[in-house]
Amino acid sequence: MLRLTDARDFRRTGTGVALITGSLLILGGNLVAPHGANERASLDALAASPVRGDLAAIMTLLGMSLIVCGAVGTMHLLRHRAVVFGNIGGLLTVVGLMAYAVAATGYFEVKAVRAVDVDAVVRIEEVMAGAAVVTVLVLALIAAPAGLLLLLVGLWRAGQLPIWPSVALFLGLAALQFGGGATVTAISSLLIVAALGSTGIAVLRMSDDSWDQVSTERVTAPI
Repeated sequence: MLRLTDARDFRRTGTGVALITGSLLILGGNLVAPHGANERASLDALAASPVRGDLAAIMTLLGMSLIVCGAVGTMHLLRHRAVVFGNIGGLLTVVGLMAYAVAATGYFEVKAVRAVDVDAVVRIEEVMAGAAVVTVLVLALIAAPAGLLLLLVGLWRAGQLPIWPSVALFLGLAALQFGGGATVTAISSLLIVAALGSTGIAVLRMSDDSWDQVSTERVTAPI
């Protein structure tokens, strides 16, 4: 239970809840979002199901915001062991997810134009394929996954997590980056939920003293 007057409890519980809820929201957004075989088919699917598109965009943005909060909280656990993993991973995660959120907000602009002409959306996206947009997308597609993976690997090295969440996250992110279609998206999202959700559960199961413990000793975690 979140206790606003207890800093340790609030930060520990908030971190765990943010990781679990954020990953579930992104899973829901991916499942709800209309999918198509290509860019034009995806736009047509969005045009045919505007409510699903809106819901998916909102769930994804909320999920990313919560995962940013969870990532910042996770860095607290890496302040003595695997410090480099925590610092670099946290930085990349926050920057990458914020860039992804900026890119995701473009959905609402696309929606406004789509109401007039779907072909106009396609032409706009072709014109926008410039350096600034590419930079944002690179940050979103590379920095965020790399940062999350570094955080989980750091937690494993620090003895706070078993190795399998890192493996599940890697497989889920790889499938999401290089796969396609609703089925692959659903499977990759489930792997990501398993990885981040298990991390959130591990944080929630900690005592406040363990969360706040100042120790440089490695705690052995099960494989």
